Amino acid sequence: GSGTLSVSEMTLSFLDKKLSDRVSPWRRDWDLAGGSASASANASWHPSDEASAYDGQVSARLDQLAGYYGDTAFAGLSTALLITRERAGDLHADPSSVAVRLLDIGVPVEDIRADFALDLENLRIDVADLHMNMLDGTVRADPFSFHKDKDANTLVLEADSVDLATLLTTTDFEAIEVSGRVAAVLPVTITRESIIVSDGTLTGEPPGGVIRYLPGRQADEADVSGLGLAARALSNLEYDSLASAVSYSDEGDLRLQLRISGRNPDMDDGRPIVLNLDVENNVPKMLKSLQAARDVEDILQKRIER
Repeated sequence: GSGTLSVSEMTLSFLDKKLSDRVSPWRRDWDLAGGSASASANASWHPSDEASAYDGQVSARLDQLAGYYGDTAFAGLSTALLITRERAGDLHADPSSVAVRLLDIGVPVEDIRADFALDLENLRIDVADLHMNMLDGTVRADPFSFHKDKDANTLVLEADSVDLATLLTTTDFEAIEVSGRVAAVLPVTITRESIIVSDGTLTGEPPGGVIRYLPGRQADEADVSGLGLAARALSNLEYDSLASAVSYSDEGDLRLQLRISGRNPDMDDGRPIVLNLDVENNVPKMLKSLQAARDVEDILQKRIER
């Protein structure tokens, strides 16, 4: 009818053996392959007509956890959580923080950090100071809340000093050479089925950079069509201004409406050039191609050995 329960520092380590090696058969598309997880608990109960006649605390800690979910790898996941249940039946979680050294989605995202607070009664998480490193630049988010029961949740991502040359090294764009850095503001809407970006902006940072489109053949000087002139201008465009509207559809189509101004020293005595370009790409297909070109277990092994 009454009693207490105490569990002290129950720990699972995945350094020597993956989770899938401990459980057979293992038919999940995720696994844990490094780090450790630990938990402690204290609870007490007593006779009562009420179902909530018990209280206690559970604390859990993840330390440098590594693993993968499908083709997405992660490493260095660390966080701690303390959950208290009062005798009245209320659940309370203390504010905490989370850090992830690497999240590899096909493009590596590193040093992710955030503070968070869980509202267990209302199924909500409040996130503050979310920031990360990506493509040699930084990405951060304004404070936001994620409600599990809402049809849509929103946040604003702001990127600074993203290196265009680093971006191209992650993809198979051998015909293009780019230098320069950009900043972006991306209003993101997360629905139950998709992610959408509307009215985003991308801006080149001073002093600009260079775009060289090298398709493997000499540009036709006699081609005065819009496409021909654009190809000639982009063969060696030294740009000083770059701006774009950014949108991302629920089907994963990224669209950039670019306006670039600069000069090509090899064209028309270097007179000023202004180009308006539409660029579209399906991001899930691109990431799937990038993911297929590497092995998640090899990524984890290299990270764990550091």
